[in-house]
Amino acid sequence: MSAGYDMRGAAPVGLLEELPRLEAATVMYLRLWCDSPEGQASIWRDFYGYYGRKNARSQMARFEKLMSLVLIHSRRPLQRHQLKCTCVGGDECAFANFIVAAALGEQEDAMLLASNFMRPDMAVVAANMAGPVGLALSQMVQPEISPEKFSNTKH
Repeated sequence: MSAGYDMRGAAPVGLLEELPRLEAATVMYLRLWCDSPEGQASIWRDFYGYYGRKNARSQMARFEKLMSLVLIHSRRPLQRHQLKCTCVGGDECAFANFIVAAALGEQEDAMLLASNFMRPDMAVVAANMAGPVGLALSQMVQPEISPEKFSNTKH
């Protein structure tokens, strides 16, 4: 396999500033999670700051399980840009759109998007897990959007 094949998921497809708020936050949480234990601690602080101790634990546990599933069952290493990079790579964009589709209850779309970076047999599981995670993230980064927008979800 050539080096170009290994890096195809990192090809820039847009700019972080062009993404809607939830997608941009999802890309940043993916980067932070994969970057370091300090990045993971930063995510925990965000969950804690929004949800408080009791609820943050359950929300963070869902996020951790989803990230483990995605990273363990990826078809190849998930490609990401550096934390401060303004570009968004193909894998990052697929991941963000996967989370949003799942949060909106669009399970078939979420499964299709997940299959871009995960084994197809695990995409169904990931799509089911991603709905509650996407809802939690949307509440954190888009508090001005009412939960009714997501009332058609099937979680």
